[in-house]
Amino acid sequence: MSVTPSEPTGRAQRKQRTSALEGDIALEDLQKAYVQRLRRLLRLRRDHDCQLNDVGLRLLDRSIFAAYCDCRDVGADSFAQHLLRQEQFQGLQPPPKGSADTRPGLGP
Repeated sequence: MSVTPSEPTGRAQRKQRTSALEGDIALEDLQKAYVQRLRRLLRLRRDHDCQLNDVGLRLLDRSIFAAYCDCRDVGADSFAQHLLRQEQFQGLQPPPKGSADTRPGLGP
């Protein structure tokens, strides 16, 4: 019995999309676009942190993580990590050992 591969999902799908885009756009331009998106999302989180409820923060944090993954997939991970450190962004870091994360869906 042979198994045929199904449609790619997740990271494989992003890589295919990235590969297709690389043919039309120079890699450097693609990196700049993804880094700009990450920078914009980090700015939104910083500027509107006090105005968002827990669900809004969680949604924004997930968007930031997705933007970081896109940067990593096109080779801009070191710059993306620099941006995260520069913002002192805590949303992507696990809670310190011994403390429980009380955000929904992120705890044990």
